[in-house]
Amino acid sequence: MCKIITWIKKAAVGKLTNSIGLHLVDRKKQNNREENKMPIDETNRNEIEITTYDRLLRAWENSMELVRDYEMYSKRIEDEKVKEVFKQFAETEGMHASKLRELLLEYKKRNQN
Repeated sequence: MCKIITWIKKAAVGKLTNSIGLHLVDRKKQNNREENKMPIDETNRNEIEITTYDRLLRAWENSMELVRDYEMYSKRIEDEKVKEVFKQFAETEGMHASKLRELLLEYKKRNQN
């Protein structure tokens, strides 16, 4: 049980660190553009554009994977308290996945025309 809680804490800290790090990188790019007074098109010439659809699809896929992981953890863990937590996480993440799928399909339908 202690290993699982430690793993969860490390994963949560890692995600926060990653999101903060990415935010800082984006802000640094923006500052460089402003300092160099370069048009955005010049700096993005070789970059790949990630669309809203791409982000929705990735979030949906990640959410579905988390549901599977949490379900598997809840079935393999003997500690009832931890087992119940993972069951709840699976249910909650399932609702997230469902909402993301709805948004994904709406977005796709709206932008096909």
